[in-house]
Amino acid sequence: MKYLVAFLIFAVAITASAHFGYPYLLGMTDDARLAIIESAIAKNSKSAPSEGASAAAVPSAACNYAQFTNYLAQFALEAGFDQSVNYTNNGDELVYEVNALFKSLETSSDPTTAFDKFCVAQRQFFNLLDVDQIEGCINAPALVSWGYSDNQAVKTVQFFSQVNYQCTAGFRTYIGNFGGYLNAYAANINVLNKCEDTFNATLSTSPRDPCPAVDTYTTCVGSVYKNVSVDQAWTACEVVRKTNLVVFHECRGVFLCQLAAFTS
Repeated sequence: MKYLVAFLIFAVAITASAHFGYPYLLGMTDDARLAIIESAIAKNSKSAPSEGASAAAVPSAACNYAQFTNYLAQFALEAGFDQSVNYTNNGDELVYEVNALFKSLETSSDPTTAFDKFCVAQRQFFNLLDVDQIEGCINAPALVSWGYSDNQAVKTVQFFSQVNYQCTAGFRTYIGNFGGYLNAYAANINVLNKCEDTFNATLSTSPRDPCPAVDTYTTCVGSVYKNVSVDQAWTACEVVRKTNLVVFHECRGVFLCQLAAFTS
């Protein structure tokens, strides 16, 4: 709990050092960088917290946590995740499982069917929770109050933010370009790493004003996919933008991904 507020501010700022350790969920935080977060806290102790990041870690009245954990277990089963793993309090394993799924799609004869199956499970999970419980259960302070570590709480929220977008607004784009999406990632890993390195360096020098760095970073990642399609580039940009907004609350409404950035 001690570092929850500052963690929420700096978690994404240091993901650049992870060099896309999670291959298909972009912009996720890295456990190994907690020491860097603490260093950033020490150096920037006068920085104001992001909007909403200072909320007390108390259970949300809108969330039935026992019900949430039951629905989460059902989601993991229907998504085809390893059933020997307990996914409660464990954002790392959620990320690992969906990336293992995406990895398997590279050699699948029918990747769209497998992706669709995963998305059906995700949509059913959110439908069971309903709008109030999605907001009440899938937020970092509430998850910490139920025993999640700061890092696992943020990672869980980022995970569901990203896959919800991929499986709803971005679904048709991914289904229509899945092979191109995977190939573009594999062919441009060095470019993606450079996007993250630049993001990290900029945030390190301007930690109190992260929004311009987030804007540049999301556009950089999106540009990797513009040879697949303009829609795929914009969708990748939106995925990274939404993942970053989990921690950089003050950037909400400050910038949006623009199609024009990927048409040149």
